[in-house]
Amino acid sequence: MRKIKRDAKLIQEILKLSEKGWSYREISAKLSVGIATISRTIEAARMNNVTTYELAKMDAKTSESIFIPSKNTSRQLKELPDFEEIHVRISKVKHRSLKHEWDDYIELNPVGYSYPRFLQYYKEWCKENCLSPVLLANEPCGENMYVDWAGDTVTIPHLDEGDNVTIYFFVTSVGASQYPYVEPFRTMRIQSYIDGHCNAFEYYGAIPKYVVPDNCKTAVIYNRGYDIELNTVYAEMEAFYKCMVKPARVRKPTDKNDVENNVRIIEDYIIGDVELHKNEFHSFKEVQDYCRKKLEKFVTGKKFRRTANTRREWFKRVDLPNMLPLPQTRFALYAHQEMTVPRNYHVHIKGDAHRYSVPYTWIGEQVMIKYTYSVLKVFDSEGTLIVEWDRSHDETLDTVHTRPEHRPKNHQVALEYKAADAEKYLEAAEKIGPFTYKVIETMLNSRENPNVMFRACQGVIYQVNSKKGVTKEMLESVCEQAYLQNRCHYGFVRDTITELLNARKDEEGTLPEHENIRPNQYY
Repeated sequence: MRKIKRDAKLIQEILKLSEKGWSYREISAKLSVGIATISRTIEAARMNNVTTYELAKMDAKTSESIFIPSKNTSRQLKELPDFEEIHVRISKVKHRSLKHEWDDYIELNPVGYSYPRFLQYYKEWCKENCLSPVLLANEPCGENMYVDWAGDTVTIPHLDEGDNVTIYFFVTSVGASQYPYVEPFRTMRIQSYIDGHCNAFEYYGAIPKYVVPDNCKTAVIYNRGYDIELNTVYAEMEAFYKCMVKPARVRKPTDKNDVENNVRIIEDYIIGDVELHKNEFHSFKEVQDYCRKKLEKFVTGKKFRRTANTRREWFKRVDLPNMLPLPQTRFALYAHQEMTVPRNYHVHIKGDAHRYSVPYTWIGEQVMIKYTYSVLKVFDSEGTLIVEWDRSHDETLDTVHTRPEHRPKNHQVALEYKAADAEKYLEAAEKIGPFTYKVIETMLNSRENPNVMFRACQGVIYQVNSKKGVTKEMLESVCEQAYLQNRCHYGFVRDTITELLNARKDEEGTLPEHENIRPNQYY
């Protein structure tokens, strides 16, 4: 009886330290008890749902039946799993592990065999070696987020439009809790890579101090130890979230062994199940929902490292308080395109019919266009913002978007007249002269609807052109002829001015008379 009491006290100490999160090795050093004894005690308490509080209320007989069973108790009282079915399943799906099979077995048989005993019986059945997942060294709390693409993909037949679609899996791991995030994507391009980061940050609800990717080209242009150049968009994301991207050293996989371990676990518990049920998916959204459901079960359904907490509880307890807060807005991925501003001072994105104006003074200059689905920004060669537009996606004929201040002065005047009413044309004509006013007035009154004459009136007024040498005085003189001859229309004004200009050219081209100039008859 004295021995039972002593064992009951030892059992209580073992359970108390275990509930505090102590490892088997730490408990063994503290209590001078073998690890095998500690393992059997904790396993018996787990299978019988016994805590230190319940143990304190138990009598010696009940405690003995749970923690000190009779040596004659047959091990075959517990139900053995169907190892043949397990062997076929893990052979069929390469991501499926024995640890996963044991989890399923113990869920159906709560008082079933422990994982080490399960492995032993499986080895006896198939006479093969099997490795259990390796626990990694502790990480600084909330400091690093490791990033990687899972090495294996899943090709799902008849997805969405009926085509075979290859699914890629973006995986991250954060902090001491190794809290994972996984998301399926159709591609591994920069858009998917950035979206994966942003979605992971939002899933965690915080930002780590460091982001540790591998050296894929979507993240790192080159990594020469202390000389690192990131992809332009990736560097912009780094600056936006105020974290630091710290790429793993080349050919040093231990720099991000946490995510490598999580990739193996995700391949087993999530990607393996996606592959197992790939014929049941009919849309990409179903794949996303399934992965999120499996991830939720993984982070909330299992205790982490023999602690009393799940991965999510451990993450909230040790990692989240040491992470940075999320910004109020999400990082927007900008695509980049360089171009020279054309003579019409409107820029556009390749494949997009819509044109957007920049100030006309940038004609012929090289600019950088950065755009998302909703925003378009134009920068000069030094990165200074020139103009910002909200992108339009209307499928109409109105695809040219212009701001009045971007136009040259003469274009602004032309548009004013184009949109002006009759009074505006009369005001402009009056500034040139009284006969010009009378010609414009006569033209507007010549039709029941004066709007049809606006273009002709604009043509008359626009005859004044310093480059051609047409002055206001010349136009006023021509309009005087037109009015007196009752020929008040655009064609007469245009032709008369053309004749005057041609006559001026002929006069300028005629040589002056001089005694030293030989006549034509001389030759």
